[in-house]
Amino acid sequence: FIPLDMVFIDPSGEVIAIETRLDTQSDAMSIAPAPVWGVLELKAGRAAELGILQGSRVDIKAFSNARVL
Repeated sequence: FIPLDMVFIDPSGEVIAIETRLDTQSDAMSIAPAPVWGVLELKAGRAAELGILQGSRVDIKAFSNARVL
């Protein structure tokens, strides 16, 4: 198990939340503040290293071809 940053991304590609999980043994649930399209998992601290903040936009090609069901 490795500590992770969880980057919650909405259907438009906007980062709506980032949670850093340092305790990999925790059973605590991660809950996004709004519906999300996906979660990008990164090594803990990597989101900050990359300058990813709430409100950042990500361009993921899979999102552009996705449909909301």
